Amino acid sequence: MDPESTALGALAKVGAKLVGGVDLAKLANARMDRHARLLDDRTTKEINADAASSDFELTTIDVRTKLKLAIGDRAARAIADSNPILLRSLARSWEYAEREQWNVESTLTFAAAALTEDEPGTEPSDEWLHHFQDGAKFMSDDDLRSLWGSVLAQEMRRPGSVSKRTLGVMKTMDKKTALAFQRLRSLSIGYGHQTSYGPMYAVPTTNDENDKDDRFAEDFHTRELLDADDLCLSSITGHKVTLPEWDQVVEYQGDAWCLKPTEVDKVKSVKFSCSAMGLTGNEIARVVNVTPDDGHKKRLIDFLASKDVKLVPLPSDCEFGRRIPTKYRQYVFNY
Repeated sequence: MDPESTALGALAKVGAKLVGGVDLAKLANARMDRHARLLDDRTTKEINADAASSDFELTTIDVRTKLKLAIGDRAARAIADSNPILLRSLARSWEYAEREQWNVESTLTFAAAALTEDEPGTEPSDEWLHHFQDGAKFMSDDDLRSLWGSVLAQEMRRPGSVSKRTLGVMKTMDKKTALAFQRLRSLSIGYGHQTSYGPMYAVPTTNDENDKDDRFAEDFHTRELLDADDLCLSSITGHKVTLPEWDQVVEYQGDAWCLKPTEVDKVKSVKFSCSAMGLTGNEIARVVNVTPDDGHKKRLIDFLASKDVKLVPLPSDCEFGRRIPTKYRQYVFNY
């Protein structure tokens, strides 16, 4: 496979935009130096004449040059005047810029770890990258950086699978809410195909409607945030989800399963209360790491049994959202 068409190849291009390689830096410096020479060696009339043939380039150079000179002049005045307020403001500005750049580059490292060497991928649009960078620069926690890196990797695998709206929600998500959502994801069932980008997710309510463990958050405020941000639709509202026909492969805790009614020839699907995920939740759920939970698995199996449904484990080569392969159907019937 051509390296340029791989996900890692696309990530290299993203890195060049968000980090800036040596060549780009040299180009910018060369342009600023060239314009500085123009300012020193030529008259304003000559500069304006030259700008007519390369107006955009010179305008860009002029902005950079003036910014560079303004920063240098302001720093020089701050030092000369021993102005502590100005010195501190300059120091803080550069400190913030350095921290934000570090956060962005860290998410690229996590994105690289989420991608395999030869998988296909394309570079996200500049508009999408702008929104991504605007949020990633604030992520100073490794768990959140990892989430942003995984989202970037997902968007390169399947352009359009992560909306700018989802990036906006992630930008305001604190770690507590992110961990609550991760627990929700770990206990969810992935089923069907909402779009060509992947399955929908919902978490069965395995106990009464006041069971906090099935709300997947420690307090009311966090549960409200999950609901308000369209991460999940609280089952308190009485929302019910119809899960797929028994012979369709679902995903639970990272493994392949099917939901087999006791009488498969009479009942084709299972319907019960769930905390279903909204659009934003579904998009993020595709990239969140799953932590198996044996306690929830036992409750889910007991709950489904009360509905005359069995949770049947399937071999790892069964594809989520697809029909159970013919070679495994007899095994499911006999389970």
